[in-house]
Amino acid sequence: LARLTEAHRCAVNATGRCVLIHGEAGIGKTSLLRAFLDTLGPPRPATTQLVAGCEALFAPRPLGPLVDLADHFPPSVAAALHDGRTHNGLFPGMLAHLRAARQATVLAIEDLHWADEGTLDFVRFFARRVDSAPVLLVLTYRDDEIGTREDHRHHHEVRHAQRDPLAQALREQRLLDHAVPGADRRHQCVRRL
Repeated sequence: LARLTEAHRCAVNATGRCVLIHGEAGIGKTSLLRAFLDTLGPPRPATTQLVAGCEALFAPRPLGPLVDLADHFPPSVAAALHDGRTHNGLFPGMLAHLRAARQATVLAIEDLHWADEGTLDFVRFFARRVDSAPVLLVLTYRDDEIGTREDHRHHHEVRHAQRDPLAQALREQRLLDHAVPGADRRHQCVRRL
């Protein structure tokens, strides 16, 4: 939580960050994200929270997480999304919208291991430019499912994001059997790679 909080502090100061949370299924990636989002209430500065996820569909929805969030975008950005104008409309429009925002934004995309190519393109575009916006981009994925599909683009994109100097990789670990009884798991299961 401390690392997410620090990344959020940077975003509030208009120096965006990208944080990757990964681990096996059921380890608590979503729980960690939710616990972090719960900390963003007062007295912290106001933050817009945009959270969506990819789905394990046989035919993944193009830009599925962004489609789910379209109601939160200005009409021009939503129109570019629905018209399929990604690189010359949606991506730069979304970046401009978030750069101009009066408050920080947490944009979380969960289950990136199930992402379609368009979503991966967005992640690559946005993660490389997030430092110029008051945005914390949080990506969760199962590292044990990366590279298990016939097409290994997911593996390449996630590895690319991990190498990005702005990204902080958080790797969750299961509690050891001798963990302190009653301790809050979310605070004990994260370490920085």
